[in-house]
Amino acid sequence: MDRSDVFLVGRQFPVPAVDFAGITTNLSQIKTDAQASGFYRPTSTTGLGYEIILKIDDTFDLYRVNSLITPPSNCTNTAGQDGWGTWSINTKTLLGNYPMPANGLIFMEDNIWVSGRIDGVRVTIAAARFPDNAVTRPSITVNSDLLYTSYTGNDVISLIAQKNINIGLISSDILRIDAALMAQNGRVGRYYYQGPTTSPNRTNCSPNHARTQITSYGMLGSNQRYGFAYTDSTGYATRSLIYDTNLLYGPPPSFPITTDAYKIVSWEEIK
Repeated sequence: MDRSDVFLVGRQFPVPAVDFAGITTNLSQIKTDAQASGFYRPTSTTGLGYEIILKIDDTFDLYRVNSLITPPSNCTNTAGQDGWGTWSINTKTLLGNYPMPANGLIFMEDNIWVSGRIDGVRVTIAAARFPDNAVTRPSITVNSDLLYTSYTGNDVISLIAQKNINIGLISSDILRIDAALMAQNGRVGRYYYQGPTTSPNRTNCSPNHARTQITSYGMLGSNQRYGFAYTDSTGYATRSLIYDTNLLYGPPPSFPITTDAYKIVSWEEIK
């Protein structure tokens, strides 16, 4: 399409499709490496997944998620979205505090909830099940801040989910996520939680349907259309998406990349 009115520099159309299917190989290798010298946990047979809280002392707390917050009785999946739910933790059990693995790889064959802060750590957290089955693909949820201490490239987090990267119903009103986010088969985003309405046949997920601000510092890789808000003012009113340029030459451990160099899109000789 000829659009001379926008993106006059650096625009390329068409572009090759991203090989999201190929990420399966990356996830399989991450699992192998995590089992060998990283941190690995199989599917939680008595829970709904795991919560990881990262700490600045190069450790993390690991919890088993026992139950999720039930949506209000008048809050339902009006948009018919696959996997809809609150994705917000109700009860959990502490499993232990663990040192950050030397190779920076944490792999869970289950859903994961992640929050916390790192300081001088490079870590990849992945959620996947093998063999791959569309029905059982796990997701990663971030409901509270996930932060760096340094923004010079020393701190790096990546989250790779076989299905979605979620923001749940009970999420921070002002939320910041410092990480490279990858949703292999699903999307990076927030489910639709409908707000107040005058119609007696509509549902109401307030007051958590509307949030104020989300900041994503890193990158987004989403198989399906990403999004943290909807046209009826549900979700995050302000969305700030910031690309972390340190990721190109200092990517997270075992993170799938599509290029290894910057490209010149425009230049001008100044005399």
